[in-house]
Amino acid sequence: MKRVLLTAALGLLTAACQTVPEPLPPIQIAPGKGVAALNLCVEPTVKDYSFSISLAPVTADGQRIVEAPASVKQTVTISFESEFRRQAKQKFERVCRLWDLELDPGRYTVADFSGQYAVSGTDVAVDPLFLLIIKMGAAAVSEAKKKVITFTGSDGSLSADAPVFEVTESGVAYLGEMIFRANTRVRDIPVREANGYWDGQSTDRITELQVVADYSEPGAEIRNHAERLSLTTYSSEPVALAGMTGKTFLLEDFPEIKPGDPQ
Repeated sequence: MKRVLLTAALGLLTAACQTVPEPLPPIQIAPGKGVAALNLCVEPTVKDYSFSISLAPVTADGQRIVEAPASVKQTVTISFESEFRRQAKQKFERVCRLWDLELDPGRYTVADFSGQYAVSGTDVAVDPLFLLIIKMGAAAVSEAKKKVITFTGSDGSLSADAPVFEVTESGVAYLGEMIFRANTRVRDIPVREANGYWDGQSTDRITELQVVADYSEPGAEIRNHAERLSLTTYSSEPVALAGMTGKTFLLEDFPEIKPGDPQ
């Protein structure tokens, strides 16, 4: 048996071209295949983050993911950098894109998903090496705080709330929408000397993030993708991911406030 891990990584990579991309052509499902589709959206508060989602096929009894060599996987990478770069900095807006993938018919689950600060480009004119050092440091901190939302155990068994869906031959399973965003917290942090001393007054004002993901079941947004999904050609079934519907998932919490620091 084969196990297929399907990872959608929303990486914000440096974009050299800022022209509006051409719409993708309508899908053409190969004989004996089906398609799963999920609308992925990123709010401006997390435009410097990357996100990944993994799907895996499940056994016929729906109890565990299908066993297979780890090398058998397919990866889809989606970049939103160009969309944000085209927007005015004073008026960033949510950007969305459809993720669709051709699969063998069968039952699948969302195995896990996560988010992490991305080492990417910037519009600020600074020394590239200095910028890279700063961003790599921020990425390391983000990695340490990252929470992976998983619906499978270490033995491949599915959790009780694992979202399971079915892909049918020549059919489109539209899974709804995931929105990645952040709650914000503004506070003053102490400016300490190299030896850790703080005079009790000097502070810097910073904005801290709590990164979350919201899932909502299929809705009217599917109309925006009617042409891409060839809904007049293939059968389409809106599929609500029961274990995720209406939930907000914590991907990265606010930094811990150290004892003695201002709240």
